Amino acid sequence: MYKGHRQPVRTRFFWLVLRSMTQLRIGTSRVNFASLVIEGESGRISVEPKVLEVLKALIDANGDVVTREDLIDQVWGVGFGGDERLSRAISLLRKALGDTRGNHQHIETISKRGYRLIASLHALEDSSASEPASPLSIAVLPFVNLSSNPDQEVLADGMTEELLNALNQTGSLEVTGRTSSFALKGQNKDSREIGRSLNVAHLIEGSLRCDQGRLRVTAQLVKAKDGFQLWSGAFDESLADIFEVQERIARCILTELSCLIDIDVSKSVTPKLTRDPQAYAAFVQGRELYHKRIGQLTLPTAISHLEKAVELEPEFADAWAALAMAHFVLPEYSKTSQWQDHMEASREALDKVEQLDPSNSLAKLTKAYILEHDLRFDEAALTSEKALEEHPGDSETEVHFAFTLMAMGLHEQAEPLIRNTMPQNPLSPIYPVLLCGVRRALGDVEGALGHYQKAFNLGHGPSGIAIATLKMQSEKSEQSVAFIKKHFGGLDAMDQSTLGSPITRHLVFGAYFRKKRGYRWIVKQMLESRLNNPARQATATSVAGFLLVDEPKLWMKNVLEKPNPYVAYTLSRIWDPINECAHVRLHEDFPAFAARLGLVRAWQRYGWPPQIQPNPGTDGSDLQFTVIG
Repeated sequence: MYKGHRQPVRTRFFWLVLRSMTQLRIGTSRVNFASLVIEGESGRISVEPKVLEVLKALIDANGDVVTREDLIDQVWGVGFGGDERLSRAISLLRKALGDTRGNHQHIETISKRGYRLIASLHALEDSSASEPASPLSIAVLPFVNLSSNPDQEVLADGMTEELLNALNQTGSLEVTGRTSSFALKGQNKDSREIGRSLNVAHLIEGSLRCDQGRLRVTAQLVKAKDGFQLWSGAFDESLADIFEVQERIARCILTELSCLIDIDVSKSVTPKLTRDPQAYAAFVQGRELYHKRIGQLTLPTAISHLEKAVELEPEFADAWAALAMAHFVLPEYSKTSQWQDHMEASREALDKVEQLDPSNSLAKLTKAYILEHDLRFDEAALTSEKALEEHPGDSETEVHFAFTLMAMGLHEQAEPLIRNTMPQNPLSPIYPVLLCGVRRALGDVEGALGHYQKAFNLGHGPSGIAIATLKMQSEKSEQSVAFIKKHFGGLDAMDQSTLGSPITRHLVFGAYFRKKRGYRWIVKQMLESRLNNPARQATATSVAGFLLVDEPKLWMKNVLEKPNPYVAYTLSRIWDPINECAHVRLHEDFPAFAARLGLVRAWQRYGWPPQIQPNPGTDGSDLQFTVIG
């Protein structure tokens, strides 16, 4: 028997108490199992659920050696590919806990046997519900427009967003995301209430007045807990000098915060986006409407402003990037017969921005979207992964990468990415939407409903149909119908348009929620007619209809022949543990479908979903994989 150093013997009761804690001190590191985070000498690192399951298995062993075979069996329950997964998990755990090559202070390798935990263990109280705001956390509240012209509102919004972006450039501050900051626009709340809702220590507030080409900006930095003013300033400049004003405000704020963090305030933090004030004004107007998206005319109007910006300043890279994304997502939010033209315009704008600024993060995000639309998921995932390496902490990129992993059925890998950026955007509905997808795939309908309800309450219209669908999964079809009727006004604009006719609503309720065979046949015919009509645009809602009426072959045909802007979301739905989704995965055409989308190559790189495994002795190429269920 191996007789090396080992932990003191613990009683089984002590170990059960430890196992039930959501937070543990392991050696010098703090592990939060609920948040999937390890904090130690290596910083704060998000960890995949399976990796933490390996750690839990080592904890359960009470200091004894756990063989590689037992770890693989406990955590993955599969043979082929298990060795690589375990080696990767141990490597990630050591990195997060602070172990270095040749100096393993937490996990010890026992040659030809396995691993054991050698670090000390201490239970910690769960403080996740009331964690104090980090002293490095800050939010930029929307600047108030004091101009007599309401059109100058966009300049105030632009000032807010540029300052937010500037503070993000430091890499040292925890900056609240745009969605959560702008969710408080127009609300008369005091600093303490805002600080609690955003969980930040500092707030930036300000106002802007523009009159006859002159710009007057006031700004202040305050402590959220008591409203104490740390700094304030007033700037009176020409409108043409708006970037200099933004730079000076950001520099003053960073100078004040430099006592808390190491910041080089000598460097510029607010790049000058354009030389033309009119181009900048058009860009800000277009960008603001792009962020809103909802509404038949919102994105078309955004595109008009952005086109004006690049016409005035042809080398305006950020405007080209926003234009590329606005064109791409428009078919999901506005009815148009030119939806294919918008896709082509998106590609052209993307080509332009890649020539001007190859590192532009929004352009890289758009490229990942386009690759998924082109059914090249392996390339899309790699593009997002590389974009995160270049722009660590970019929440939009991280969220989209999570969506891509969920589309591939890798929900456990997606969850740490979701939770990693959640604290930056507590009022954004996208995080509960993503977490709902994770809970839904794991069969936790009640947990998923809770997340979708939160997203819907935050104004995410598409969650309404999702809530109704989940209620139907719980065999509560009449609750689904009642929910849609009661909350129809809160649904996504495209869903409201689709369900605008009482006859259509009656058919949808009967087909989707009551599952009546005759109604399903009628709705199937309607969906198939739409699919075969080249003028009818592709949307996530339309393809989801084939799933809800249990037509797996037509669902796959729709994805292949008419992919929608959010095809990753479309694919993420087929991993739910319900019959309609299982019928897609088990369909005879599914293996070739998965290969066509690049999913097999993606699985070879990122891991295989629980429902699909490569055949023994193969890497899954040439359709050599088995769909388990």
